[in-house]
Amino acid sequence: MILALLLSQLAFAAPTQIGFQGRLLDAEGTPVNGEHALTIGLHTEQTNGIEVWSTNVTVPVDDGYFHTTLTVDDALLAQALWVSTGVALGGSFPRQRLTSVPFSRFAETSTNVIGGTVQPGDSAATCDAASTGAIKWNTTEGALQVCDGGAWTTLYRALPAQTAATALADCKAIKTAHPHSTDGVYWIEPALLSGSPFQVYCDMTTDGGGWTLVGKVMGADHDQDSGILDATDTTRWVNKSYIGDITSLSVQNALGQSYESVPFTDFMLQGLLNSSRSLGWRMPSQHANLHATFNSSAQQLAQSVLFGDHSTLDWRSGCFAGTGPDATGPQFYGFNVPSDSGTGSGALFNGRNAGWCVSLAGWGRSNQNSYYSGGGLGARCQGRTHQMGRHYWGFGDGCNAESWNSSVGVRSFNAHGFFVR
Repeated sequence: MILALLLSQLAFAAPTQIGFQGRLLDAEGTPVNGEHALTIGLHTEQTNGIEVWSTNVTVPVDDGYFHTTLTVDDALLAQALWVSTGVALGGSFPRQRLTSVPFSRFAETSTNVIGGTVQPGDSAATCDAASTGAIKWNTTEGALQVCDGGAWTTLYRALPAQTAATALADCKAIKTAHPHSTDGVYWIEPALLSGSPFQVYCDMTTDGGGWTLVGKVMGADHDQDSGILDATDTTRWVNKSYIGDITSLSVQNALGQSYESVPFTDFMLQGLLNSSRSLGWRMPSQHANLHATFNSSAQQLAQSVLFGDHSTLDWRSGCFAGTGPDATGPQFYGFNVPSDSGTGSGALFNGRNAGWCVSLAGWGRSNQNSYYSGGGLGARCQGRTHQMGRHYWGFGDGCNAESWNSSVGVRSFNAHGFFVR
């Protein structure tokens, strides 16, 4: 004869399953084994009342212990219920109140759970010591926040719909306000163009993101770039005659309004075909905009390199390999910089003339060495103008010695974009 049934607390597994376990003992208090048939019911009262649900199950019993899972309609669980258990071999036992374990009680405090997605409470929730660890969705700020015991800390802030009306100053301002922003097209409205918002591509990933695209160059051979965005292009660099598309990383020549309007401290060159090929540096102080920087003939050196170096740019296949350019690196990066201490580069559009090669934004050294190269964006090397170029001591501007000596071209770089932050 079965005499005893011990029930553990019942644990809910949302939305409709209940874990049910206990122990069966015989009249002598000895645990039973084998398979046994149970009749389990749910009632509205501890005695009498209405039976609202029942099932018959056969459970394996080992040393008296058994476990089964009951599937129950959610609607029934909204009321107080008592569990009845009967055993086929004889015996029935007092009803026990259906309760949830502490973990389940915690889950009940969620507003809703749908397929594993939690929808936190609204903005009206207060944050105090008793609610430490609570989360809420702040509808006013569009932010997911957690209570630290005294104040709400923002974990995530949703990016508002991108329109001219929601434009912030630049990509850095957007990244600061919305840290989860991703690479793409955004509206910006720099102070220098207040009232005239425009769209631009933002790199929100590299080195923490916040980079505003200013322009792009295809890196064509010096005699095939039509004078566009090379070292002497006054139409674009001086007169701001904008061309191309600065809302994407498509391979084309481009210069946009961010050139004259976005202040910056950091500058980046990035391959358009391979964005991992990049170089970034930081200036000692903020610059008003790249137009003002390029139109000054003064040499301005970087304070530090943020990532990469001249070798991590997107060089053409076969360039920058072997002895020579990769043997000795530059001493500095910055704007209006010479490749070396020589003469004969020819002047940039702003009048700067220094070294065998000089560039609007690039790298160089203050001496002469037969195992290094200098160059960069908007370079002029021994009179030849480039969108991007370099001069290798002893081999001119060529991709390598062979191409230079056979006069097959002097193109060393694939297409690059240039950004500020």
